[in-house]
Amino acid sequence: MRWMMTIWRNLFHKHAVDKILDEELRSCRQLLEDEKIAAGADAETARREAALELGAIEVIKEQVRDVRRGALLEGFWTELRQSIRALRRNPGMAAMCILMLALGIGASTTIFSVFEAVLLRPLPFRNADRLVELAEARLDRGIDEMNFSEANFWDLHDRTKSFESVAAYLHSETNLTGDGEPEKVSIAQVTVGFFRTLGVNPILGRNFSTKEGDARVAILGNKLWKARYGADANILGKVLHLTDGSYTVVGVLPRGEPWIDDEVYLPYPYHGNSDRQDHSFAVVGRLAKSVTTEAARTELRRLAALMQAANPKEDKGLGFNLFPSRRWIAPKETRTALRILLAAVGLLVLIACGNVANLLLARGLARQREIAVRSALGAARARLVRFVMLESLLLSVFGAVLGLVLAAVCVHGIRALEIPGIPRLDEVTLNPWVLCFTFGVTLFTGLLCGLEIGR
Repeated sequence: MRWMMTIWRNLFHKHAVDKILDEELRSCRQLLEDEKIAAGADAETARREAALELGAIEVIKEQVRDVRRGALLEGFWTELRQSIRALRRNPGMAAMCILMLALGIGASTTIFSVFEAVLLRPLPFRNADRLVELAEARLDRGIDEMNFSEANFWDLHDRTKSFESVAAYLHSETNLTGDGEPEKVSIAQVTVGFFRTLGVNPILGRNFSTKEGDARVAILGNKLWKARYGADANILGKVLHLTDGSYTVVGVLPRGEPWIDDEVYLPYPYHGNSDRQDHSFAVVGRLAKSVTTEAARTELRRLAALMQAANPKEDKGLGFNLFPSRRWIAPKETRTALRILLAAVGLLVLIACGNVANLLLARGLARQREIAVRSALGAARARLVRFVMLESLLLSVFGAVLGLVLAAVCVHGIRALEIPGIPRLDEVTLNPWVLCFTFGVTLFTGLLCGLEIGR
């Protein structure tokens, strides 16, 4: 509290503090004069010798002010006002610098917001690092990845010990009628443990129960619930009229991608005599506690050998592959493209910094004279460096503010797009992580420009 009160007094009661300093310096000089007179000097000689011994009063005052609490803050505020005045004297140059920095920072912020939403944001599933995708392989034909046949899925489902659960997903389309214009909707038939395997719970209603394999019930995807039914909280119990019959709504899923971004979900029943030729089932699994990926692969190789021995014709060369859930976020090509795009806008920021530095150097002669005058008046080198850096940081801050406005406009447009291969575009926002990135870019551009013009 005492420290804060001292800073408050030094910053907002400067005249009173300076008056006390004047009185202290006068007392000190008077004491020196009295000592000289007591030693036998006359009054004029004592006054002259005391002034020489004490030194320049104004210099002492500046030295005291520099070490006061709050002096750094006061100096920063003074230099900030001087930098603002310098920019106001050259409004055209300042506007050009701000515009170039705004374009660079705005573009980098926009691309990073997409990068963060698509690649950095975690999947909307519980303990997503324990989730994997499973695929069949035909080792004799060099096929590393293909969908499961229904029979092989149920065999794996019943025999595996390495997975807490495995579930299958079958995608198709159907027509939805009633309550408005007919429309084609994406439909997913899932085994009853599908959402529990993913670690997703409906935001309204309930999940499919183990007894509902053949039941005429449905769970709505979040997008369809909002778009067609206006996020009606009373949707539970409503009847959906699909091409193959009517289904009662028992739940609504949260928003998110992948796997839970279809429009209608129906339970898929167990079939005793399943087909081994139709490979249409995508399969996901959740590793059991303390089971490693390698241990799961070992078990999958063992099960593949057993199933191949039991069905040598249909499962000839059978194998299983396991893939981590992080690849669900986006295809490899999309991840590579976004990284290249982020690097490209980073290069754009560097180009903007170079252009701004060149504009600031164009008035270098005036700056050199100004700095020379400041140096001659006793300004320390650190203060001169702060003066140069602060002007470029101000330009970066103004550019960042305008850049954020441009980024907000671009993000609003991106959210309305549906680009194949790039998921979660509707979730792109200027969230705190993106704002931290913008702050980092702003600081980087300000320091880079300042170093360039201060060389």
